[in-house]
Amino acid sequence: MHEYVFAGIKKVKDPERKTEQMKIYCEMLEHHLDEEEEDLFPRFKKIFATSTSKKAAVNYSKVRKKTDIAKKKRGATRFKTKKG
Repeated sequence: MHEYVFAGIKKVKDPERKTEQMKIYCEMLEHHLDEEEEDLFPRFKKIFATSTSKKAAVNYSKVRKKTDIAKKKRGATRFKTKKG
């Protein structure tokens, strides 16, 4: 959308009219960016935080599995003898 508006402004020959249209274009763009900051940025932060939390949980599970395996190989359990 903005590309079309900007392309139209480029075609204007009168410098004063071009300046006025650029001001309007800048106001539209600024309004659009404000909306993005208010709407999309918080959603991105939430998604990013969730994604990071999931990655941390996966890493924790991997480490936990490794330590569980290692735990079975240490301590008195290493010296159990067969009953028989």
